Amino acid sequence: MEITNIPISPKHDVFGNYTPSFDDYLVETINKKFGEPSYLENDAPPALDFAYDYFQNDEKMFVLSIIQFVRSFSSAVRIRTNKNKEIIIHNDRLVETYEDYYYDALLALYLAYSMN
Repeated sequence: MEITNIPISPKHDVFGNYTPSFDDYLVETINKKFGEPSYLENDAPPALDFAYDYFQNDEKMFVLSIIQFVRSFSSAVRIRTNKNKEIIIHNDRLVETYEDYYYDALLALYLAYSMN
């Protein structure tokens, strides 16, 4: 998802420029929550507040950002809490529809909490 004004401190990639995406916002939020280095600006709003403000006139995009949030945080929790256990990797089926994306998020959420 391309969104402007993402509250991440500027950094450069190996090609010289870097434009953060909503995925990057979620990754930096996850890093900060787990006490890891983060490029998230100090005054950045929570990810879902940012998404609500940005997509308040586009319900479908807001719902997609919530699904993306669930997928990202579920995967992060699964990886970080099961470092010494075998991680079950869900199938590599291509997510093609809105419904596929929703069920993929549910699977990520289930896998995050089923191993604990």
